[in-house]
Amino acid sequence: MITTSFMTRSIVSFSLFTAMQNLVPCDAFAETINIVNWNVEQGSVENVIRRKEDFEQAANDATGFGTPDILILQEINSVASAQEIASNMGMANPHVVVSDFGKDSEVIFFGLEVAVASTITVVSVTEYQHEKTTSGSFNAKFADGPFWVKPDRSIELLGDDAIADIEVPEGILPEHSSGAPRNMRVTRGLLRVELENGLIIYPVHFKSNNPAICFEVNRNLSDARRNLRRIKEKIPSYENDIDAALSPLDDLYLKGSVRSLRKQENQQELRGFTESHLDNAVSRENAAAALMWLVAKDLEDGTKTVIVAGDFNTPLIEPGKAGTDLNIECVPTPLDCETKIVPETCEAGTGPDGFDDTHFIMQSESISGASMRPLIDPNIPTYANDGFQLSPIDNIYIAGRLASAELQGVRVGEREHVVDSNGDVVPGKFTVFGSDHFPLQLKLPGAN
Repeated sequence: MITTSFMTRSIVSFSLFTAMQNLVPCDAFAETINIVNWNVEQGSVENVIRRKEDFEQAANDATGFGTPDILILQEINSVASAQEIASNMGMANPHVVVSDFGKDSEVIFFGLEVAVASTITVVSVTEYQHEKTTSGSFNAKFADGPFWVKPDRSIELLGDDAIADIEVPEGILPEHSSGAPRNMRVTRGLLRVELENGLIIYPVHFKSNNPAICFEVNRNLSDARRNLRRIKEKIPSYENDIDAALSPLDDLYLKGSVRSLRKQENQQELRGFTESHLDNAVSRENAAAALMWLVAKDLEDGTKTVIVAGDFNTPLIEPGKAGTDLNIECVPTPLDCETKIVPETCEAGTGPDGFDDTHFIMQSESISGASMRPLIDPNIPTYANDGFQLSPIDNIYIAGRLASAELQGVRVGEREHVVDSNGDVVPGKFTVFGSDHFPLQLKLPGAN
């Protein structure tokens, strides 16, 4: 019987539970473990069901990466979504763990949760959040804890027993201008999932940037292009005039910038866009610092292998953005809608180092001596659409016992043009198995 704990919390033990291990045969210590990470884009149940063929193709040996042993997901909004995706990818009754720390109001049509599906037995789950209180003007209230689906399909809402406070080490990062406590600057929580073979998985989805004015401009330009083409179909005599109008309009659409952006009110919004880049970089940096603090503890006994995988929402390498010095807070020159690479120069006196040190924190030993190795080629983008086209924003990091092995993560799939309802190609928009992110694969030697 499927038991849901949406109404009542269950108190669970995080020790090994032998009864569950015998329910489904599991090659926990296989020679090679197929690990797949993927931001599936808008992972509602409705979208997942509609995209069943996408997930099947992604898990096909000929077109994708084969059936995963461990599947790490971002942009999931429910247990049902994660279960459906795992099933479509051929995973038979896996353990499924889904976070519940996303603020549903952040994106109106889906919650930004992360998930892990594993055919290797899960032995413990912990969710790291802010304190569930309101402090001053900082709303730190998150939800009630992760969900754990067992191979017998029972569902547990783990509740407070599986929740711990996020800890951001002092003295690592500069104080933030807002004065917010460090752990409240991590705008999304962290999820830790430990498996019986000594693997510890952290699925991550760090804070992104949202240039709303640019989206609005592109949407209006797209509507204009579509309407002109409809007129051309209805009134053929206008064909030459419309073709003449479409050419500069297409150019404007591709650039993502129009004269209206020069208006004072829009320039003010773009300045806010630049400031939001800095705020969101602080969120990512603090999340990375809190994460590496946990990883350092995981690595203390020397027996574990830690994998951090997901959407970091900042490129691994990018001139002017990816920083390598925690003591320099570079302020970028004002950004605009055409910015794919943040300008290489910073405002006078702030120094040449980039303003986002997220990946440096992951790779350096600045946090308690712990460091991790990224496995995705820094010169191969993982975001399918135009933007972030020089370096991956998704990655797989590894540390611990198996980190010294000859490992390489790869992105899987070929991107295809997105077409609108009229069959027109949408400039700059692409899809990979129905998502705006490439899936990533790691073949890991058996962790026994």
